[in-house]
Amino acid sequence: LTGTTPERRMESCRVVEMFGPALPELIRRLDATLRSTSSHWLLLLTVHEAKGGEWSHVFVHEDLKLCMLDDEERQYRLNLTYVAMTRAVRTLLCQLLWS
Repeated sequence: LTGTTPERRMESCRVVEMFGPALPELIRRLDATLRSTSSHWLLLLTVHEAKGGEWSHVFVHEDLKLCMLDDEERQYRLNLTYVAMTRAVRTLLCQLLWS
């Protein structure tokens, strides 16, 4: 993760926290699936990678632990969630965990 922004490093840490020990197998399976298809039908992106892009169908999974954040971090997380949700052109599926 050298040469990446602090935000990108934090997003990567959140992915690791979310999937833990299952992450290497998940990445291997996704990679194998993408290599076996002629076109990419699935993109797994952080919000930072998705900024400025649009896709027909978007699934957003976010664990918003807002009560544990100061005002500035809370607003930052809400803004990221907004960005993620506005990438969808036709279908938006959300799994938002509020705490």
